[in-house]
Amino acid sequence: MARIFLLMCIAGMMMHPCNAQNMSSYDFKTELEKAQNGDSAAQVIVAVFYMTGQQTEKDEKKGFEWFLKAAEAEEKSAYVNTARCYQNGTGTPRDYMQAAKWYTLAAENGDPYACFQIGWQYENGYGVGQDYTKAFEWYEKSAGRGYAFAQHKVGYFYLHALGVKY
Repeated sequence: MARIFLLMCIAGMMMHPCNAQNMSSYDFKTELEKAQNGDSAAQVIVAVFYMTGQQTEKDEKKGFEWFLKAAEAEEKSAYVNTARCYQNGTGTPRDYMQAAKWYTLAAENGDPYACFQIGWQYENGYGVGQDYTKAFEWYEKSAGRGYAFAQHKVGYFYLHALGVKY
């Protein structure tokens, strides 16, 4: 469990550069060797190295490739960042349908941010058909897991009667 939490924190660094100094406890070459030998946790770490440009040249395409490889190996900590890459076009062409796929896998594993993002995609019709009822359901799941932005969205949907059933 501690290893999963650590990997989630490391993977989250891609979007939180202020935490990037925590990568100094890892050696890029060592992690790359482990990643090349199929260690999916090391693949996530290597992806973050490439995304942040620490101990190696910044290369978002390689970073995405390592996130995807880890996600395809069912490394749960890679699901959200793979989805983010697809959603934002980071290291790969933007693909909202692929983003929805990976966010859904992360959400099924309890990630509140992923639930929020799926709700956002349904609300706006990105990669999925626009559906306020499904958006509301995903926002509720995220809010129930403590994600503050989702709690706001739930209130907004109630206020404007979007996808809610009274």
